[in-house]
Amino acid sequence: MENITVSNKLDKVRIGLVVSVIFLLFVLVWIWGPTPESSIETETITKTEIMIQTVFGTTTITSTNSPIMTITPTSTTTATITRTITVNTVVDKRVEPIAFVVHQRSNDIYIVDLETDEVVSTFNIGDNPHEVVLHPTRPLLYVSVAGSRMVSVVDIDSFDTVAMMPTDYYPHGLALTQDGNYLYVTVDHPQQVWVFNTEDNTRIAVIPVGIAPHMIVVDSTDTFAYVTNTISDTVSVIDISSNTVVDTIDVDEGPEGVAVSPDGKILYVANQDSGTISIIDTDTRQIIDTIDGVDGKPIRVAVTPDQRLILVTHFNDDKVTVLNATTTEVLASLQVGPRPIMIAFHPSENIVYVSNLGSNYISIIDIENLKVTGTIEVGDGPDGIAIFLPERN
Repeated sequence: MENITVSNKLDKVRIGLVVSVIFLLFVLVWIWGPTPESSIETETITKTEIMIQTVFGTTTITSTNSPIMTITPTSTTTATITRTITVNTVVDKRVEPIAFVVHQRSNDIYIVDLETDEVVSTFNIGDNPHEVVLHPTRPLLYVSVAGSRMVSVVDIDSFDTVAMMPTDYYPHGLALTQDGNYLYVTVDHPQQVWVFNTEDNTRIAVIPVGIAPHMIVVDSTDTFAYVTNTISDTVSVIDISSNTVVDTIDVDEGPEGVAVSPDGKILYVANQDSGTISIIDTDTRQIIDTIDGVDGKPIRVAVTPDQRLILVTHFNDDKVTVLNATTTEVLASLQVGPRPIMIAFHPSENIVYVSNLGSNYISIIDIENLKVTGTIEVGDGPDGIAIFLPERN
């Protein structure tokens, strides 16, 4: 009986040792064995680009990241532009939507995977970039680089800069026609909008507008462009076919943000100094309503693609207001980050992204349930956002 008991104990010890060995082997395989490959491969590339670009007048470009950019005009108004950039670039082909976010303070662009809400790549762009737009049919990104006094055109497949368009003074607002053939750029001095042919990146028109032109939007039929003039307290209406101002609309004080409804019938203007939103009939070019009491410096305004809602960012109150587009009733006041500014819509989901200029993150808003659902950490001073759907190109 005693032998049987000892034997049973030895069997239990052996079983315990076997289990322990199996467990140890499993742990070793887990630690040292092959791991699944990530779908995101990255590499760091350094590019040096030398380009020839026509300059309109005398232009000097400097950079806090010197020697990123230098322009030396010659008597033939041709400039040699040398640019060295470091790119941490995504190697694999992406299929989900991605966002390009420009940063005023860190002078770079972050690429965000909107499936995972993670930054997958970054690259330098120049001093104090503000706005960014994507070409509708070609893999090209246009960036107004205010401190460098130019618009950069970046191939988003290769991250090569394919053009640099000097603007003499600070460029800001950008708008492409729906067909992508022309780019409109606001230039704050001497109060102009410059028009570029996107086929060869040449300037084809200079349009005088009001004092301190800031944001610009083109309607869905490529008929008119609308420019907010922040000091003149006006909106300039540009006829796209002739590139001339055909009307000037008086609004409230400090107009900056502007949006046109998808059907092109209504124009919304955020007047930051008076705390109002002007609602304008684009056929009559008359103000048909004014939303008062929009405190906290309303700086941007946007309309949802279904035209149900109006969104306004309040630069001084760190909030986003959501209004019913039909009744102008306030539906929600959402707390976001410091200095909220740009508003961008997810291409296929009820999600809105808001850049917070006074921070290093973007706020995510569920527009169906009217609540902030999270943030995405990016660079310092996020401003313009452009969202790219890879399968469209």
